[in-house]
This record gives sequence, C-alpha cells and structure tokens, in this order.
Amino acid sequence: MNGNEDIYRIFDEMAYELRMMAAERNAAVLDIVREALNEFMRFKNAGLNYNEIIRAVEKNMSEPERYFVSVSQDGYAVSVKSPLRYTRRPELKYEARIKHTGAVSECKISASLRSIDVDTLRVFSVFTDMWIELETRYLTGCGRIAYISDAGYFARSSRIPDGVRSAGSESAGAAISDYIRAFDEMFKSLWRPGGAQSVEKTYADYIKSGKLRI
Repeated sequence: MNGNEDIYRIFDEMAYELRMMAAERNAAVLDIVREALNEFMRFKNAGLNYNEIIRAVEKNMSEPERYFVSVSQDGYAVSVKSPLRYTRRPELKYEARIKHTGAVSECKISASLRSIDVDTLRVFSVFTDMWIELETRYLTGCGRIAYISDAGYFARSSRIPDGVRSAGSESAGAAISDYIRAFDEMFKSLWRPGGAQSVEKTYADYIKSGKLRI
C-alpha cells in the first residue's frame, strides 16, 4: 500500500469515528469537529495536553501486580482499580478526569469503594474524613479544593497548581499518580495495627518528599 492509500484509509477511519460520535450524541459531524478543535485550543492555551496527562497516569500506574489501569473512550479520564484483600474481596476504583474552563486546568480525582461489608465501608468513611483533615492542615499552594464524601465514595476537585502546569503534562500525570498511590497505600495501612497513628506521619512524609502535588 502506498503513502496516499494510507492517508485515504486514515481519513476514512476518522470520518467513520466522527459519524459514530455524532450519531451517539444526536449531533452534526461539524459540531463534533468544532468541539474537538475548541477543546484542543483550550488545552493548548493552558499549556497542558490532556491526552499526555492521562497517558502519563496510565504509564505510571501500570503495575499489574497492584493495579488495573484503563483509559476512558473519550480520553479525558483514566481509571485505576486496586483490589483489597479484606472481607468479601472489596475493590477500590480511582478515576482522574481532566477538564479546562477558559485558561484554568482542573483535575477531579475520585475513589469508589465496592463492598457489601459494613465494617469496610465504615473504615473507608473514617479514612476519607481523616484525609480531608490532613489535606486541610498540610496541603498548601493548591488553591480551593472541593470535596464530596459519601458512603463508599470520595472525590476532590481543584485547579492544577501553577507549579505543576509549568512543569508540563507528563509531570502533571506523575503528580496525579503519586496522589492516587499515596491515598491507596495510606488507606490500606489503616487496617494494620497502629495504622491510624501512622497515617498522619506517612502523609506528612509525602508532603515533605519534594514531589509535585495536585
């Protein structure tokens, strides 16, 4: 197959995907293209590339023995599943989603606990309250953070700090990965003897580590 035929094939595949997206949203193909271009310009102007951020999280969290990682179809989010070895085999699922509002880059990180064990859900609720308190006490330079905490669910949304933005998309992805890993490891440590006492020290060490923070 020559170069021209390759190009025509790629255009055909792109046109097919655009028609499918338009059909799913009950929209015109031109509207889908315009939306994609506008989104691209917003990310370009913000100095970050959402696809590179998500792919960096996927790469950094790809530890088959510990996590199961997948990227959403729209490419705006990545999910990380973390199996737990407790009663009735619960599972934690994290999601990081990037969006832009004007020139502001925002990141929403959520954690969902799938479990029918009441004690596991109770410990998760205790931990998320503790986590919010620790972030309020120790975390600086990240601006206003909005939290949602419910039975088996935790989410926090904030703008991506200027220091992370200026470091680039891959660094932003690394910061998100570090956040998810810290949350996951500290929640699991809560189950060990003396876990509650060690969580604050571990969090303080994470803050002092010099890593970029979301």
